[in-house]
Amino acid sequence: MSCVTSRFVFLLISLALALCSPFTMAAPQPFTAHYSLDIDGWPTIGITHTLSRQGAMWESAMTASLKVASGEERSRFTLEGDSVDARDYRSRYALFGIGDDYHLDREQLTEQPDRQAALFMLSRQAPKARCTHPQVSPCELVYQDHKGRRKTLDYRVTDQSEVTAPAGHFPGVTVDTWDPEKRDRHLFLTFHREHPGLLLGSHYVRDGEQTSQLTLDAVSLSDESAPEQRLSESAPADD
Repeated sequence: MSCVTSRFVFLLISLALALCSPFTMAAPQPFTAHYSLDIDGWPTIGITHTLSRQGAMWESAMTASLKVASGEERSRFTLEGDSVDARDYRSRYALFGIGDDYHLDREQLTEQPDRQAALFMLSRQAPKARCTHPQVSPCELVYQDHKGRRKTLDYRVTDQSEVTAPAGHFPGVTVDTWDPEKRDRHLFLTFHREHPGLLLGSHYVRDGEQTSQLTLDAVSLSDESAPEQRLSESAPADD
């Protein structure tokens, strides 16, 4: 890998539009979530993920940083009913002060969404996805990476149980994703079933061994017409 933040992005956001039957999807709500990412051989990385509304557009943004590396990516998209229209994607990565910036415009995003928009789309569709049983063919995920290259992954929904994290207790849906040409590598993502785009945690498994884990430490949900409220009110009180 070129830098730890690039690895973080590739592990967490290698996903895209799920091919499922039409249904009424949950409406999004702005949030700010804070995570700890643990990768073998690296210090713990703090990550912040926000979903915000900016006029007619929504923006999903992830940032990560430590002393020697930093990374950020932002996606803007619009919603029309159950459809998500990716409009603009920007990302930036640096290691020891050296890095690159990337940009995908609306024209480039016409056929496939960027991976931030795809993350939102997948979380919105996963609770109703049909590919839940090992004997059923997996769903297919298609998106563009930060350089605009078309990527395809398979995925299957594996669980829809309650999730406990340092931030509290939440209704979750877990998705197992993998590259069809690299079946020994699996990225498991757990989303909030009722708040699209909100990741509750993830872990990466290679050759049967877990090599990274993302943990939700704190999250707040914003109501555009009311003060910010805590989403983790159900979390147990500290002793």
